[in-house]
Amino acid sequence: MYFRNNKGITLPEMIITLILFSLWALAAAKFSSLLLTDVPAPDTEARLFVQQMEEDMQTAHTLRYEEQRFYIEAHENTYEYFMSEGRVIRRVDNEGFEIMLQGASAFFVEAGDYGADVEVILNNGQPIRTFLSYHTAKEKLRPA
Repeated sequence: MYFRNNKGITLPEMIITLILFSLWALAAAKFSSLLLTDVPAPDTEARLFVQQMEEDMQTAHTLRYEEQRFYIEAHENTYEYFMSEGRVIRRVDNEGFEIMLQGASAFFVEAGDYGADVEVILNNGQPIRTFLSYHTAKEKLRPA
């Protein structure tokens, strides 16, 4: 009669088990990324919103706030920011629209001589406040 040594597993069995476990782990990691949504966190989205407004202000020469809409008139474009259905929307030259910030319950702007105080209240009550400055040149500088 043939007796087998049952004291453990062999090296080929261990290698096959590790390969199968590794393939299973790779497949699980690949498919779990498909289940995650690609929605930015509120803080990240708010930072991107403020950053975009700052970029729009870099070439601004006039700021206006009329009828719940904030206009940044720059040398080449006019940027418009306004609230619509819980979102802050951005339009460029009165065309199309881009959702800049979701989950907002209020959007306030107070334009001044050198910039604008901007405040957005998120649905969870968190305020986002910033001052955006701009520097306009009244006349072109002439070389001395």
